[in-house]
Amino acid sequence: MLFTISIVLTVAWGALSFGAVYPWAYWPLLGACAVLGVSGLVFGAHRRPEIPKPLLSGLTLILLAGSLQLVPLPRSMLNRLSPRADAVLQRHDLVYAADSNLPHPLSIRPEGGRLLLVLVAAFGLFSVGIAAALPRVSWPTLVRGLISVGAALGLLGILQKATFTSEIYGFWSSQYGGGSEPFGPFLNKNHFAGWMLMNLPVAIGYFYALAAANTHQSRWSWRRRVLWISSSEAHEILLVGAAILVMALALVMTLSRAGIGIFVFVLAATRSLAGRRQAARWKRKVAILAATALAVFTVMWVGIDAVATRFLALPGSGLGGRVAIWRDTLTIIRDFPWTGSGLNTYGTAMLYYQTFGFPAFFPWAHNDYLQLAAEGGLLVGIPIAILAALLVRQIRSRLRENTDWMSYAIRVGAVTGLGAIALQECVDFSLQLPGNAALFSVLCALAVAPSPPVSVPPPPRVR
Repeated sequence: MLFTISIVLTVAWGALSFGAVYPWAYWPLLGACAVLGVSGLVFGAHRRPEIPKPLLSGLTLILLAGSLQLVPLPRSMLNRLSPRADAVLQRHDLVYAADSNLPHPLSIRPEGGRLLLVLVAAFGLFSVGIAAALPRVSWPTLVRGLISVGAALGLLGILQKATFTSEIYGFWSSQYGGGSEPFGPFLNKNHFAGWMLMNLPVAIGYFYALAAANTHQSRWSWRRRVLWISSSEAHEILLVGAAILVMALALVMTLSRAGIGIFVFVLAATRSLAGRRQAARWKRKVAILAATALAVFTVMWVGIDAVATRFLALPGSGLGGRVAIWRDTLTIIRDFPWTGSGLNTYGTAMLYYQTFGFPAFFPWAHNDYLQLAAEGGLLVGIPIAILAALLVRQIRSRLRENTDWMSYAIRVGAVTGLGAIALQECVDFSLQLPGNAALFSVLCALAVAPSPPVSVPPPPRVR
């Protein structure tokens, strides 16, 4: 129980501390993730856990590739491996430009790469440790904690929207000014939407599992059904449903176009995957009806006109200026195809590659796939592709396991959450926030962890 509570508190800290974007927030978060990762490996060792070794190998490859970008190289070798790095460094680094014999890594800003590698190592250890310990952890307890955090964040966002304030917690103003559009505890509404897109599917999957476990009431009399409403099972279903409604309302209230669009995908994908184990047709129809009602209610509550206006403003806007950013990013990719400009150096590179939007500056590509290609090149891109392939293979294997309905529904929710954030990363950079990365690590663990033992009911007693 203590281990589960610690995971939930770590995720909550990452979200409530403005997404852990400041050093005072992300260093404690990384420390907690590392400690919990090691604790999870030790905690799970008593049952000889199935540590996801292929995923651990993929993470190791990424860390090695990123480390190669930080190795100081002679100037002649640097010019051969990454000719454009020399051109950028001549303009960016006065010490480099003054001494032609000074070695330099492939990365144009090595300190940024070192920080990112620490982040990857900490969150990777966090995910692997949780995955190793999950067979001994109560999955419903963990999910209840995540739902509680999500409901609290949703209420914060709704309250902020209702009071027409742009200050977080009523007193904190973003250093990026009004253009950042904070929502809830996050400095940007799209990052809040990204967190919710990961958490909502887990909550919906858990709700489906609770509802399916209580379908026997259909054979009861009306009196027994009314009495059942006062039971703890009914209260949990109602509370989880209310939490889902709060999170969905907050997500739609952000008016994030990607968030709202992917929310529809979340409802469809969760219902579709969960429905594979629902033999009764009426159960599938009820699931479809519930998902549709949730989508319609949230949009109508926020206002059809407000949502429609956001989407109608999209044509001709270049996806909010993102197309122009991506065009400049492609130029970086062409100049650094093999080794990249260095992990966590996109903002530095854009000082010399941005061609539009002045005086505004764009230190993020608003597409993490393009940004990774620009920063990592093939050197880091190939290990990332290997890790993604191993992750998909492991998930498919786990979904085929013969397990109980509760664990299966939670895993489906986690997988859907991973798919949702993968889609959002095409137009945003939510996973660059350590607070969002912490939740992402938990979802990865739920998706690839061994299933808990299936409880076998005792044989009937003979009287």
